[in-house]
Amino acid sequence: MRFTYPRFRLRTLLGLFVFASVALAVYAAAWRSRERQYAIAVELAQLGIRARAHDVTRWGLRPEIDYVEIDEHLGLKSDGLNWAVVPRPSEQRLTAGDVARLAAFPALRKLHLQGDVVEPAAIAEIAGLASLEEIVIAHYPLNDEQLLRLGQLTQLRELTLEATEVTDGAIDRLREQLPELQVYDD
Repeated sequence: MRFTYPRFRLRTLLGLFVFASVALAVYAAAWRSRERQYAIAVELAQLGIRARAHDVTRWGLRPEIDYVEIDEHLGLKSDGLNWAVVPRPSEQRLTAGDVARLAAFPALRKLHLQGDVVEPAAIAEIAGLASLEEIVIAHYPLNDEQLLRLGQLTQLRELTLEATEVTDGAIDRLREQLPELQVYDD
């Protein structure tokens, strides 16, 4: 039995080269995007914004960030043996520009906002995060006008409100805008 080498036409080799080039370019773009997301997450951590991913690493790519938590704490501090919460100074509220940086996370699905930690203008930036599916707003002076801005979030399926200034009428109007929305209000 005689062994013969497979014959490739130039067209086949060029096709394989193009396919490999496109696949590599797509992978490289995804890698750069994920690395950029994690670099922004590190910067936001300095402001007390915690960004997390709930997926696993695949093909050497970090998972996309899908959850952000903003509260009245800047993080944790260790004194050697114990950890203590570092409170956010009342004059250090996050600006709309700080919140606008969350747009760098295209897979962001859940946002948790606890306490009066963002400027009122930042709610308009939250309303611009089109991929959000779940929002928790607790102990924040959210008013009816700000709540109705969240009606722009067509993917929003769950909204939890605790200790806000929102009225039942505004919640009803939001439900008219987003019929699939489940609202949990205290």
